[in-house]
Formats: sequence, structure tokens, C-alpha cells
Amino acid sequence: MRDFQLVAPADKPETLQLLAAADEDTRIIAGGTGLMNLLKQRLASPGRLVSLHRVTDLGGIAWDGDTVTIGALERLMDIGEDPSIGARLPVLREALAEVASPRIRMMATLGGAVAHGDPNQDTPVALMALDSIVVAESRDGVTEFPIAEFYRDYYETRLSPRQLVTAVRIPGDWHSSRFRYKKFTPGSREDYACVGVCVRLDFDDQDRCMDSRIVLGSVGPTVFRSHAAEQLLVGQAVTEDLARQAAEIAANESDPIDDTRGSTDYKRRMARVWVRRCLLEAAAH
Repeated sequence: MRDFQLVAPADKPETLQLLAAADEDTRIIAGGTGLMNLLKQRLASPGRLVSLHRVTDLGGIAWDGDTVTIGALERLMDIGEDPSIGARLPVLREALAEVASPRIRMMATLGGAVAHGDPNQDTPVALMALDSIVVAESRDGVTEFPIAEFYRDYYETRLSPRQLVTAVRIPGDWHSSRFRYKKFTPGSREDYACVGVCVRLDFDDQDRCMDSRIVLGSVGPTVFRSHAAEQLLVGQAVTEDLARQAAEIAANESDPIDDTRGSTDYKRRMARVWVRRCLLEAAAH
């Protein structure tokens, strides 16, 4: 492993000050559950690590009406066990419960899960179905990224080296929406998914779908929405045949790679299966 400089700011202002002169050779580490794996595998080799372990002003779960803002340093375990999240955003709680193991969830932070840019993670899939906003800050000000536009490629986001994810905001009243999150892995449930799917369906009083989100993870270079599949559902009842058509579209939009969790063809077939199941289960909910 390459020698690196480790710095540990005490709060957000000091962190932003340190990042003001940062370049691609600087990486931020919070819980470390993602970055440490990259360092061990020599897939990342930064010259400078900015550790957030002393920072205490980037946490909290705050509601403003139907909108919740979750601080970047909130641990996934704490978010999943928060009563307000369980009551008002149960799909997020369900997705967080699928993340690796309790040991990992006790260390991993929300900001890290979002900023890491790993398409195999569970958390961004649910956050995208919830139309979440990624809040990033630098000394130049605050930038808000819709999470559906946040990811560029494997481990690549729209963040600059001088920006820090400080919070995730989830707007909206989801009480009348129907959600389903499914993670499929052929091995241990603590492993990354072969495919992860989260759907959100909104219906009118005649049980026709008026809006939807169909989000897939682990089957492409980024977590992504299948806009074409979503559009297919608009104005229609979600039947077995319609769900199968939408699942076919979503699977065809995927771009998986061969790895230990399955071949490209297998992952596409599993995407078809799990998108269809999620749609039908959400519609029947």
C-alpha cells in the first residue's frame, strides 16, 4: 500500500477548509467500509486521506413536514432503527437491513454509501426510488444533486474533490405510495446483490398507475432508473402481463458484467424476474 498523509479535521468548517485545495489524490474516509476494501485491493491509492472520525456536526435525522434530512455521518444501523424512518419510510429501513452484516451497518455512514459510487450497494437503490437529493458542500457553497443524476460510472459521481456530501434529503409524502425492495444474491445474503430492485407505484382512485419509479442496482456501471419501463405503466392497471413487459424493458436497459455472482445473461434474466415480482407485489400491497 502506498504511503499516505492522514488528516483528521474536528468539524465541518475545518473539513471544507482542508478540501479547498484538494485534488484527485485526496480521498475522504468516514466509516471506511467501502474505501478500505479498495485500498486493500490496490484499486485506490490516495496520497492524502481526510478522516471524519472526529467530526460531530454532520449527523442527525431532522423532519420538516414530510421532508427528512439525514446527516451524512449517520450510521446505517442508526437510520434503520430510527422509529420515524420505520414509520414514515419503511422501504428505506428494509433496504438498509439488507446491507451486508450488522457489523458493517454499525460502521457504514449514509454519506459514504452515497458518495462511494458502488453500483452494487443497496442503499442508493432505495434512495433513488424516493427521489432523494444529495447535498454537497464546499467553501464555494452548497450544491444539490438529484440522486438519479448523481452517478457517472463505476465509483464515479458528480462530486468534485473539493466537495463533501453533508446530507441526504428525502422530500415528499410517501404514505399513499406503494413500495417494494428486493435484493437477490445466489450466495450469502451478506454479499453484494446479483440484482437489487426498488419500485415505487402511485395509483389513482381507479387503481391505475399515475407515477412510478423502477430502480435497479448491481446490473450496470451505476444504479439507474428504467425510465422507459416507468413510462409504460402510466395510466394503466399493473397486471401480470404489463409487469412482465416492464421487466423486459428494464432488463434490456441493464449492462451487467460477469463476476462471481453470475454471468451477464444470468443477471439480466434475474433482473426480469425481480422487477416483475417487485411490481406485482407493490401493486397488490
